[in-house]
Order: sequence, then structure tokens, then C-alpha cells
Amino acid sequence: MSSNDEPYARSLPAGHRCRVDDLAYDSVSAWYRDHIGRVPVQAAWGLDRYIQRNGSTFAEAFIALTNGGPIILIEEG
Repeated sequence: MSSNDEPYARSLPAGHRCRVDDLAYDSVSAWYRDHIGRVPVQAAWGLDRYIQRNGSTFAEAFIALTNGGPIILIEEG
């Protein structure tokens, strides 16, 4: 099943750049709703756990876990 076949998958805007555009999200749940079918639930869990442990914002957690952290972004070519 491709990500476009996921029942709850939303279409990200054309030209969406995760490393930049995802920093605008206010919560893990909002981010995950828009990315469901594209990211594993473990990524959302890791972001939520980081926020709770460090009292950080979503953007701070996203940067920490994607810039050399355990979440690896694979950009479409």
C-alpha cells in the first residue's frame, strides 16, 4: 500500500520542504496528522518524548532529532 492509499493521509502542499516547513507546526499530533502514511509512528513518539523530557517546542525537538539525530529525512528527488 503506498502512502497515497493511506485512509487518513493528507496531501502536503506542492514544494513542501520538511526541514523548513515542518518547523511551523505547534504540536506533534498536528504534524503527524499531516504526515501519516509518510512517517512511522515511532517518529511522532520520539518527538513527543523529546518535548516532554526537555520542555522544548515542536520546532526545537524536530531540529534536534533530524539534524544528526535518530530521525532521518529522505527527500524525494
